[in-house]
Amino acid sequence: MRPTPKPGSRGAALSAVLSARLPTAVSPALSAVLSAALSAVLSAVLSAALPAALAGLAAPALAAPLGGRAEVGYLHPSRFSDLGQTPYERQQAMATLTAFLQSLARQLPAGRTLEVQFTDIDLAGRLLPLGTREVRVLTGRADWPRLDLRYTLTEGGRTLASGRADLADLDYLANTAFLDPRLGELPYEKRLLQRWFTRTFVAS
Repeated sequence: MRPTPKPGSRGAALSAVLSARLPTAVSPALSAVLSAALSAVLSAVLSAALPAALAGLAAPALAAPLGGRAEVGYLHPSRFSDLGQTPYERQQAMATLTAFLQSLARQLPAGRTLEVQFTDIDLAGRLLPLGTREVRVLTGRADWPRLDLRYTLTEGGRTLASGRADLADLDYLANTAFLDPRLGELPYEKRLLQRWFTRTFVAS
């Protein structure tokens, strides 16, 4: 004879619920047998499903913390196609792109380092004379932004990925409706880097 579940146990609770739902025409002995059998089945199902459910809840907590970093360099920036008109503008452009890549790298797992070296930069627009100085004009024709770079992703002395990328956005002015206003200075160049970073290191 199957032992009666102890009071207060999960089996006893299930037996009580199941017994209450059995037809009154069933004899007490048969009702007890059916309740015990169904209770055992449900207990087995719950015992198998509960650990899996708890493991699923704990999985996000086990994910690696984010907080990677970036090291950015510029190979012979004085020879770049268009990095700005004056030394100050060129320094500002490099500082802006460096800071943006460093912010992107924080999306990488902690302990990873993204090394990026720009080999050429051609900022969006063209410098055209205006009186005694030059101004940058965006026409959307043959003045799209272009960024040529080499990259290496490392972790603990190991190389995880490396390569080169020649980035360009020929229709950069056609996509202004999707331009994030929070990008600030050099928004078209930042958008190029953001798309490349997401495609190469996040979406893959």
